[in-house]
Amino acid sequence: MDIECDEWKSLPQMLKDGTLKRYVKQMNVEFHVVNRTGEGVRLYYNIIKWLQRQGFQIVNRHKNIYCPVCYEMTYVNTNLVKLKKSIPSFL
Repeated sequence: MDIECDEWKSLPQMLKDGTLKRYVKQMNVEFHVVNRTGEGVRLYYNIIKWLQRQGFQIVNRHKNIYCPVCYEMTYVNTNLVKLKKSIPSFL
């Protein structure tokens, strides 16, 4: 999902109506963190926590090197995909 700041408008609706939880196994979101006020940070935090409560687990994350306020997050929906716990080969 690379929709240039509209992720913050789109995700709440998809979370509210259950679209993500029912149909999306995996997603990559480019989050634009442009509102660094207390209100903005609370909004961002609440949406990310809402994803977690619906079963989305972060499996990869990194800063976007081309956008100083962008972060790439890859999620897996644990309701639809069962993740195996890997055991390091040296154990």
